[in-house]
Amino acid sequence: MLQFLKTEKGRVPLWCDGLDDAPNPRLIVEKYSAALGDVFHAMNRTKVPVMHEAKKAFFVALREAFLVWNPTKMKELETKMREQGMSDNEIQAQKYFNSRLFRECIDRVVPPPQILYWRVRAVYALYGPMIDSKTKKPLFTPRAWKKANNVLKEILDGYYSDPPGLELYTKKLGKSGAVLTNKYGLEIIECFRGTNRVESYHKNLTVTFGRWSVGIRMSDCLLAERRHRHNQKCSERRRLDHPVTGHYNTWDTDLYQNLVRENHGIQLYPHWSNASDYIDTDESFDTIALQSAGFKIEEKSKEIGRVKLTSEQQYISDAMGTPLPLLPVVHEQESKAYASFVLNRKEGDDFETAAEDWMEYVNGVDVMPKLPSHLRTYDESFSRNTRVKESVRKANNESKKLEELNEKISPANVDDGSRWSEPQIPKPMPEPPAQALHKLQFCING
Repeated sequence: MLQFLKTEKGRVPLWCDGLDDAPNPRLIVEKYSAALGDVFHAMNRTKVPVMHEAKKAFFVALREAFLVWNPTKMKELETKMREQGMSDNEIQAQKYFNSRLFRECIDRVVPPPQILYWRVRAVYALYGPMIDSKTKKPLFTPRAWKKANNVLKEILDGYYSDPPGLELYTKKLGKSGAVLTNKYGLEIIECFRGTNRVESYHKNLTVTFGRWSVGIRMSDCLLAERRHRHNQKCSERRRLDHPVTGHYNTWDTDLYQNLVRENHGIQLYPHWSNASDYIDTDESFDTIALQSAGFKIEEKSKEIGRVKLTSEQQYISDAMGTPLPLLPVVHEQESKAYASFVLNRKEGDDFETAAEDWMEYVNGVDVMPKLPSHLRTYDESFSRNTRVKESVRKANNESKKLEELNEKISPANVDDGSRWSEPQIPKPMPEPPAQALHKLQFCING
């Protein structure tokens, strides 16, 4: 555990009532994570009132704390902006309200934990207690302070700092292959930090499936097609001199290139890599094997003998390399089997052991093998439903008393049926008066 540091006067550096005490700077380790958290989501974790007067300034300050601008390129851009007649105040206003202009041509870094921690903590300590002049409430709620503390702990664990040697920026190319520039003559860059492009791909998946209910095999086909098109579009946009063929049949492009090379001895697309030139691997996509090597599905399958699987079940079995499909608890027979399984299950067994013990109930017809995750997920639902049934049973006597009370406390004219009336037939559209009829229709009817 990190020791807390106090100054000579006994104060904690950047002390704030809502934040935990700051650790000793000498004990903050320079560490980096292989799986990085998204900076935007880290900044957005501390939810603040939308109408608070300090909200805008807080987010700008937090952005400046997390991400450090390249000083050389920043100076170059500011010089060019001054050459075009902008004052220093106007440049600062552009930084405050139009950060996209700077982001598209100036790279940034997220500093290591020893630096990032203090930069972010200073923003929290300054803006968190700030009072809105109208509502008289601080910017941070108790929940926001809790989130801020969690973000600071994650910073110490290296979840946001850029790992050294990792290139996160590339120059943006136009259709001609030349590097694009902005109105100030600086080259436009693209950043791969964050999850924006991943979330964009998720949106495409939502549009692809929509509300269409599909099976496992069809899902894999749709995902493969979407992935193939997405990869080709990214290559056309971000790979230097990558050919734009106008279609997605890359196997045809391989064929054309091989024919031209054999007949004319030239490379049709110099910057195109033929997938057919590579050896096929055992790598799988979409539906893949998740079971451990110790799973006793082979033994159980031999014990059961030949079973008739549906086409979907057979597809899952082939994809996972098992004779029987691994499926969640869905059928009524499996639910009943699980109730019996829970009664006979040893207390304290983990779900890895439970998945192996479940094999005793598998028959290959209406009860299939399960992954530990399947049993863990269903166990939560099963436990909740059991508690609900027990709660209903305990309240049974009180429920009967409520029914008796409702029967006694009711309007006097309910029992004799006078309050209830027969539903009416809908009324037809009323006929318009003669003066409202169309002149021609009036003449015909007349």
